[in-house]
Amino acid sequence: MRLSLRLLLGLSALALPSVAYAQAGIPDTVPHPDDIVVEGVSGQAKRRAEVQMSDWRVARSRHFAIFSRVEEAKLKGLAENLERLHFLLSLTFNRFDTDQEPVPLAITLYGDEADFKNLDLVSHRWQQGPYARAFPSALYYDPRDDGAVLATTGANQVVMVRPGVQLQSLGGLAASEPTAPGQQAQVGNRFADQGGAATQTSVGEVSSAMTVEGRVYAAYARHFLMTYFPVAYPRWYLDGFGEIFADFHVAADGALVYGQRPPNYREVIEELGPYPLGKVLDGSYLTDRKTRWSPYRAWALSHMLFFNEQWKAPLLNYLAAYQRGQDHAEAARALGDEDALRKALAEYRGSKVPYEKVSVPAGQFQPAKAWRLTQDEAASILGRLKMGADITLPPPPAPGLDPETAADMNRAREKAMARRNAWLKDARATAERYPKQLVAQLLLAEGECRIDASAPGCTAAADRALAIAPNNAHALGWKGMALNGQASIAPAEQREQLAEEARRTIVRANKASTEDTLPLLGYYRSYAELGVEAPEIALLGLVKANSRVPQSPEIKLMLGEALANRGQGDAARLMLQPVANGAYVTPEQPKAKALIDRIGGTTGAR
Repeated sequence: MRLSLRLLLGLSALALPSVAYAQAGIPDTVPHPDDIVVEGVSGQAKRRAEVQMSDWRVARSRHFAIFSRVEEAKLKGLAENLERLHFLLSLTFNRFDTDQEPVPLAITLYGDEADFKNLDLVSHRWQQGPYARAFPSALYYDPRDDGAVLATTGANQVVMVRPGVQLQSLGGLAASEPTAPGQQAQVGNRFADQGGAATQTSVGEVSSAMTVEGRVYAAYARHFLMTYFPVAYPRWYLDGFGEIFADFHVAADGALVYGQRPPNYREVIEELGPYPLGKVLDGSYLTDRKTRWSPYRAWALSHMLFFNEQWKAPLLNYLAAYQRGQDHAEAARALGDEDALRKALAEYRGSKVPYEKVSVPAGQFQPAKAWRLTQDEAASILGRLKMGADITLPPPPAPGLDPETAADMNRAREKAMARRNAWLKDARATAERYPKQLVAQLLLAEGECRIDASAPGCTAAADRALAIAPNNAHALGWKGMALNGQASIAPAEQREQLAEEARRTIVRANKASTEDTLPLLGYYRSYAELGVEAPEIALLGLVKANSRVPQSPEIKLMLGEALANRGQGDAARLMLQPVANGAYVTPEQPKAKALIDRIGGTTGAR
């Protein structure tokens, strides 16, 4: 096993207490049917007899929950392979699970590329590349405050760098059997669907397959870094690190393999042409609208630095400089001479590349569970997925901003408000369609309360959820947020009474599920949003929430601000750096930068 990057452990941000693990980030209203017993009848039998089932399924394992319409065996297989990848990453970075684990990752696989595009998911806290137009962008990631979510298509995509001339297969010319509609085409993965069109052959085409598994594996590798080593990274490095694991697979002898070249690597990069290394290292590639930068080049640069012992120390120095807040060009000097790096990369591209094959003891992994979802559960899947994209509003224009920019910002807010209203309309319709189903009521309560906890809609939705499940942690949590919202707009003489009632309700939610982040964050907000200094126990709740969801910029900002207000500047700065200087533009980034400036420290000109 390679040791080249284990020193990344030394780059970990603020060491804070962790907490015991529970799968609170995946709604506890979707239990395995066998876990339900009513009147001595197993939940599976009772459920199928009385509830209409959907064509959606979920696969659950220790670190993942995967939602999709694909076959149960495929979902289970993907969940089990992701557990193998998690083990491999843990072994590589010497970071093994204890009882203190973050919230598992929720993954949704939806339709083909067109279906996914129609979801119109806007990633407010994640961006990729930017890459050349040939590379598909059907991927969504949102590090939410109750657990990160990931979504992509359930079908393979194609990187079409240069279209060829399509020739119809007639007679003996490139003859092959046509595929029946919906028939599975085995192309080295388990998610490829092929339609019923006549077989064609292409002359002069330069393309590459982008499999479902590869996209999910690459995304999880990035998620792993941001979860277990949550510091600031340059985006190209996170992108390239993920691509190193996109080819992850299990060999015939059971060994775990990663680090091999992407398919058609040489043909693709030669067709796209060179891209200036200097633009990557100084960060200017991030605003290059006609870029030729690609995941393949990100793979090459990260792969060389990852596997080549000569570049181990320079890479660690570079990442440490970047984490401290040095700007792109300044941090890049830690890599040494740029010409030497460019030469090494050029030579590396044309040579054989190393990869890893790791043997694993038999019986290391537990099988995943998979089952069908009810119609009300299925109706809430896309609503919950789209929530993060649809209810977030961009900021209004600041006073004194030039009229053209202000008009653009106002149009963006109007468009976002229309998305929000459409989401609310759908969520209210789903709640009305399933008035006695907790999942639908909780989805609406979460949306209403995240939009405006002081509004009557938040209280009403939370009350409907509580009427179904009086002791449910999420229902109690949103009721507590509603009471706190009412306190924030109440007359002064009523404010404290409402706030105390809110805290009692939130404490009940916490007792119902001690590992859920909703009551932990809600309890702190019950003080902070009323302008009252929070007690130590509320701050410890933030620490615990951060250990459960270390990727969330929202939690890191809250905790950083709380630490700064208590005069703990060094700890606050470490907590805020991944938000202020991280790879992704987020709504929390400007405030994090301003807080670091107030504390005194480097944010970097990024």
